[in-house]
Amino acid sequence: TIFYSVFGSGIFSQTSSPSNFTAYFSSALQNISVVADAENAETKIVVSNILGQEVYTKNAEGDISETINAESFKEGIYFVSLVDDNKVQTRKIIISR
Repeated sequence: TIFYSVFGSGIFSQTSSPSNFTAYFSSALQNISVVADAENAETKIVVSNILGQEVYTKNAEGDISETINAESFKEGIYFVSLVDDNKVQTRKIIISR
């Protein structure tokens, strides 16, 4: 499986499957939920739009259960990435209201 993360000024690929990483948009609640088992103590959560612009970042420690308010996000495709050490794990979500 190959996952792609688009952010900053480049495209990075990850060739291993992430362990228990889920991201989804809830149109009723207008939020993005991110749940993941921690592989490392420190992980960065990054949400990028289709243009690669970071619209949300947060540092997390331990297991991740994060709710991101997406009311201000425009409709479209977004990428939720977990970044730790040299590994990037990404999920694509679509915001549609």
